[in-house]
Amino acid sequence: MIITDDVFAPVAEVHFVKELLFSTGIEKVRLQAEAKAAEDARKRAEAAAAAEAKRKIELEREAARQALLKASSCIEKTVDINEDCRILKDLEMLGTVPAENEKHTGYSLDGIGGFRPGGSNPLERLGLFIKVDDEEEEDVEHESAPADDVEEGEVD
Repeated sequence: MIITDDVFAPVAEVHFVKELLFSTGIEKVRLQAEAKAAEDARKRAEAAAAAEAKRKIELEREAARQALLKASSCIEKTVDINEDCRILKDLEMLGTVPAENEKHTGYSLDGIGGFRPGGSNPLERLGLFIKVDDEEEEDVEHESAPADDVEEGEVD
């Protein structure tokens, strides 16, 4: 049998097309794999950069914390937190002052005599008293006025 190039031409073209499609599919898969690998590498690089930034921030915080501790150890203590005992002793000592030496003009002591640390109001224990306001006295006078009072300018 004699075979000419014309007979094999359609078969060769079909084979070429199949091989081209096959190689194109492989190329497409290869390109997709490369793109996926590049995306994964980018995500890993971002995660590594975020972890590095977080580690750097933590190191800075720890350095600041250490600097603060070092600075606070150098600060001179100017206030005693447990001063309350000393204050109470001072208040007891003030309680020994007789009432006739105390001078309060405009304030009512209501006969309490000298300083009494056992009083109920801590302000009074410190010698602070509330002065009665003049406004409160005026309010009391207005409330006690009769209701049928004629106001100025009205005619009965």
